[in-house]
Amino acid sequence: TIATGLLLGNKKEEVAKFSFLMVIIPVIGANIVDFMQNRGTPYSSDISDIALIVGFLASFITGVFACKFMIDIVKKSKLSYFAIYTLVVGGLAVFFALK
Repeated sequence: TIATGLLLGNKKEEVAKFSFLMVIIPVIGANIVDFMQNRGTPYSSDISDIALIVGFLASFITGVFACKFMIDIVKKSKLSYFAIYTLVVGGLAVFFALK
């Protein structure tokens, strides 16, 4: 989304904000669906609803700060640092997914 936004002539800061913040709704939706599908199963019986809610809120807040941090990096520097970051994180994700 960042590369496409830049190719369309949009400002770097606005494209970065859009790219990082647009993921919030799908993540929340996926968590709600997962939570509802696992209710009443052995998976959910070991974890209290309060623990799930606290964990969700902690990860949400951490994610918001991470998005702000990455938007600041994109805004203040060249996108080459961001490209290196995404290459490393993507490579690690593929490595551990195939493991």
